[in-house]
Amino acid sequence: MTNRVISVASSKGGIGKSTAALGLSRALADAGHRVLLADLDFGNACLDILGGVEDEVLYTVSDLISGKCEAASAAVKMKEDNLYLLPAPAGGKEDCPDALGLADAVRRASDAVGADYTVLDTGAGVNAAADAVFGISHTVLVVAGHSPVSLRAAESTAARIASLSDAAVKLLINSFDTANILKGRGRSRSGMLEIIDRSGIPLIGVIPYDYRLQISSENPNVDYSEEIVTAFENVAARLAGESVPLFSGMRKIRKKKKILFS
Repeated sequence: MTNRVISVASSKGGIGKSTAALGLSRALADAGHRVLLADLDFGNACLDILGGVEDEVLYTVSDLISGKCEAASAAVKMKEDNLYLLPAPAGGKEDCPDALGLADAVRRASDAVGADYTVLDTGAGVNAAADAVFGISHTVLVVAGHSPVSLRAAESTAARIASLSDAAVKLLINSFDTANILKGRGRSRSGMLEIIDRSGIPLIGVIPYDYRLQISSENPNVDYSEEIVTAFENVAARLAGESVPLFSGMRKIRKKKKILFS
């Protein structure tokens, strides 16, 4: 596989990991890269719904692993140019039935669509499927919410990945609540410096809280806000090797820079 493989991981559920994987994949595709997004959450497959292609799915990654279909048949063309989905089975078991065959299936699907990037949405928590694909990943994005509990889980996830793979591990903060970071002793949410210090993981990007991003899990036709789109574009650019300042192009948030980094 000659393309760049990016895994999206988390030890906790409910922090928007799949939404982040989809947003990043769309940003990479919009930048002109050919992208395969693979849903590897065998217990809670959802990317076909989030991407609005639920009715287009004929085969899944499990079918590809078992030999029931060819790689080109398993990859579903999504609505966006350059973007394809390798679905997971809906209502399946919590883990991949053949973790050893998973990496090979992902390689074949990536080759079939000519992917420049493969984004792997792993299941939440520790599982054999995630462990298998960490080994073929160039970068693993550990997704955390804006809370100390979530950051602690991210730190343990990063340590596990480091024990399994040589992949670069980066922190992606999702639903960053810029409206409730207050100065002084009684502030309600952590600022950026505190988050970076607490996690101990290099930060690759911050996705601000936006209600539209939250309800996109219920309605795939909801468009992301301009700031959300820009945030994912920034992460995609950094993954491509560009030097992009944090919150670049996000004027409303940059106005709060002193508070965010206090």
